[in-house]
Amino acid sequence: MPNFLESDQNFPRELDPSELQLLFSILPQNKSGYKLYRDKIKLMSVIGHGRFKRGNFILGSRSDKPDFTLPSSPIFAAGTLQLKSSRVYVVIHEEEEDKIEYEITIEDGEFIEAELKDAEVTSISNWIPGMNSPIDNNPVREINLIHDSLVIVVASSIKRIWLHDLISGVNLFIPVTNFYNELMRIRRNRDPKTALNPDILFSNLNNFTDNELTFAFLEYNKIFKKFDINYSKYKLEIPDKKKTGFFNFLKRK
Repeated sequence: MPNFLESDQNFPRELDPSELQLLFSILPQNKSGYKLYRDKIKLMSVIGHGRFKRGNFILGSRSDKPDFTLPSSPIFAAGTLQLKSSRVYVVIHEEEEDKIEYEITIEDGEFIEAELKDAEVTSISNWIPGMNSPIDNNPVREINLIHDSLVIVVASSIKRIWLHDLISGVNLFIPVTNFYNELMRIRRNRDPKTALNPDILFSNLNNFTDNELTFAFLEYNKIFKKFDINYSKYKLEIPDKKKTGFFNFLKRK
């Protein structure tokens, strides 16, 4: 087990070089939004364990302490590194109150630092428009929310949704349940068989229009305020259910 995962540690401490390399592996340097996080992390120290102890840490200033009165912030970046002798999972949370939480989990073998240079990295952080899913190379659906600025991405095969910021390059994860709840409100669908089953979005993605998916995000954004958006530019168009017959079909099942 690497030193940075030992349970008995003194804080604050500096990031271990291999620990830093693991974090940077899912923060592409060629994307300004991820480079910003790299620069922040370089200036921080590990100030303590997170709630889950081993492999879960909090970065901050050396004089600060972890604050467990707040829940973990949303995930900012995540990925897998396949090494010759092991597989490593890395998660970095969004910065909150000048602190960044992260998790490193090692599975399927022994972690050998020298193998990092040849690691195969799989992360949604690397996605850019026109690419298949970085996770399984299956096609994704892209909806242009704001021209030359924001793209909604739905990856049915891995059941993930993210928002791509064309300016910063960041892929912001969108919680599927929250997004689907707004989608069902737009559809005015209160049938529990469909309204409470987010998997329908991925298994029947072609039954949802770009306009509906756009407004689902806009409504989600009103609540969680991820981006400043001029809502007056958008007009919601509800498909005629009699024409699509989609939900009626599901009710008959």
